[in-house]
Amino acid sequence: MWAHHGAPLVRSTSIQEVKSSGLATISRWNPLKYDSAPLRIHDPSFVHFKSYSHSPLRFLFDSIRYIKVHLPTNCRTLSPITSSDITTSPHKNNITMGGNGNGSNGNGFSVDSGTEVQTDFITLTRFLTEEQARLHEHATGDFTLLCHALQLSFKTIAYFIRRASLRNLMGLAGSTNDSGDSQKKLDVIGNDIFINAMKGCGKVKFVVSEEEEELITFPGDGKYAVVCDPIDGSSNLDAGVSVGTIFGIFKLADGASKAEDICLPGTEMVASGFTMYGASANLVLTMKGGAVNGFTLDTALGEFILTHPDMRIPHSRSIYSVNEGNSLYWTEPVRKYFDSIKYPEGPDAKPYSARYIGSMVADAYRTLCYGGLFAYPADKKSPKGKLRILYECAPMAMVMENAGGMAITDSGSRMLEVVPEKIHDRSGIYMGSKGEIEKVLKVFNEYQK
Repeated sequence: MWAHHGAPLVRSTSIQEVKSSGLATISRWNPLKYDSAPLRIHDPSFVHFKSYSHSPLRFLFDSIRYIKVHLPTNCRTLSPITSSDITTSPHKNNITMGGNGNGSNGNGFSVDSGTEVQTDFITLTRFLTEEQARLHEHATGDFTLLCHALQLSFKTIAYFIRRASLRNLMGLAGSTNDSGDSQKKLDVIGNDIFINAMKGCGKVKFVVSEEEEELITFPGDGKYAVVCDPIDGSSNLDAGVSVGTIFGIFKLADGASKAEDICLPGTEMVASGFTMYGASANLVLTMKGGAVNGFTLDTALGEFILTHPDMRIPHSRSIYSVNEGNSLYWTEPVRKYFDSIKYPEGPDAKPYSARYIGSMVADAYRTLCYGGLFAYPADKKSPKGKLRILYECAPMAMVMENAGGMAITDSGSRMLEVVPEKIHDRSGIYMGSKGEIEKVLKVFNEYQK
């Protein structure tokens, strides 16, 4: 038995207990109508049930029903929103919560006038099914099953990240990964979740993970290889900063059996994307030659909902994202470029805004949404760069290119065409708005002449 949310929670064996408490008078009550009917109180004054004939524990444990009640002092009748309060919206499959024109349903309960209720939404499951149906005889269903396993891993990782502080999952695990980074507890958990999900779907033969030194091979006749950074930016976990999962999917050639067989350029990926775990869990997915689509996890439904269809990055934006703590080690072309946007010449020139989170997924997602540039250049300390080509640079480059942007290396080469020498090979990267990357190339070309 539920009224509008936000009121104190009351547990009661019957409504008579509430009526007899002397705190409110209710002239009409039909409990059969209140199991799911949304109620909104117009008067903001509430009744708090502070007195009860039983002890608080007896009140809690002897009760069998939940009631959440907002009772204004002038309220004499509780009434649910009826069919007369709901009008059909001109938009297909939407309904609008109306009222009597004054924001109330006539019984002291205010109703959000003109609020549209979306009843026809696209989940990731539906999206994948429709894509499979569109391909007809060319689709085997294997890729769809793989994507379902991916989304399960994202949901599970999101669950543990949101509860990390409550379940003592913060801090170091006491081990390091192949890159020499100290592993957090959630690094290990996220890695296990991802690997088990890929193994369980039965369609994956190889997995490359940042947390595993060697290639992971599964038995069976899987046709795909999945590369991933299970939790990118995990050094920020204890501070509650957004982190994410980056992934790429390759379709294997017949006879693939060793790590060298998946040291492929990003142009060979059939799909890539990332999931950011922040204020919400946001999944960005793209397929070879296709659009970039963004999904948001609805925790109530347990489904990723299409909220950002056909994402396009702005052509240019005066925002840059780079770890300037490494500027001491930058090469001269890199320093020259960033000086040019921080200290522009000309009477009307304005410097770029700096936005750096320290989590590649979060920085890339912001850049995708707002435009600008994300860079992690190679430097004198890390001559080959820090980010891994196979499961960080290439998947992100595919997302940016399919959204209308660009991604290049320190030498100005197209990021998607770089062939890694080993599964954990590294590179510097510049990616983002096409107009901004072209400015980077202009500076680099001047130094190459």
